[in-house]
Amino acid sequence: MYLVHNLRTLSSQGGMNEQVIATMDRLGDWLNSVDMSWDNVVDVSTVLADINDLQSFNEAYGNYLANKNVKFCPAQTCFQPSGICGQDAGALCEIAAVASASPKVIMSKDKAVAMVEPKSGTYPFSPIIKSGKYAWLSGQLDTTGSNTIQQTQNLLVKVKKILDTAGLSIRDIVTITVIIQNKTDTDVVYTELIKFLGNDEDLPHISYVYPESLCLCALVEISFTCRTEGRK
Repeated sequence: MYLVHNLRTLSSQGGMNEQVIATMDRLGDWLNSVDMSWDNVVDVSTVLADINDLQSFNEAYGNYLANKNVKFCPAQTCFQPSGICGQDAGALCEIAAVASASPKVIMSKDKAVAMVEPKSGTYPFSPIIKSGKYAWLSGQLDTTGSNTIQQTQNLLVKVKKILDTAGLSIRDIVTITVIIQNKTDTDVVYTELIKFLGNDEDLPHISYVYPESLCLCALVEISFTCRTEGRK
């Protein structure tokens, strides 16, 4: 089940916490209408009007999940586009979600892939969530590399570790979303991805997003969806 980007526009009296609660309540109503809840959400895409609000968003989002007794946080990707709907009227964030009727599966207790419980002081997202025949990886980024090529190489090392620990392989990847700070770096990121994928002729679907800003001032962030039975 795919829930489209949703937002809550409030006056200047409303802050991030109020907007996150209102938006997630609305998404929760849609989930409830098909006998699901936030426990069924496996992947969340968030866009912020200002990436500097990331900490306040994470606090509000994580507290909401905890208050709803959600056992494990979904995977998540977050960035700042050039603008969001309703921004001129005060909107601070948009949230889209993917939900699955199948239960979330504990793939390993290794920290690299362990699902994260929503609680204060932790980043409110899991590295990877498996449900049914699919698995969703949170957007991966790196801030140690000095340029886009190095950051891409480093984050792909993280992805390989997550896949290996979760018992998955590169051949299980079915979709890739690449979020690049500088559009001119598209070719170099694609080159590194092809190396990572093994120059496979049967490539997964790759899409690109060019935001205003990424989390932690990173230059590239990449998220993956896997099919646990491999691409078909």
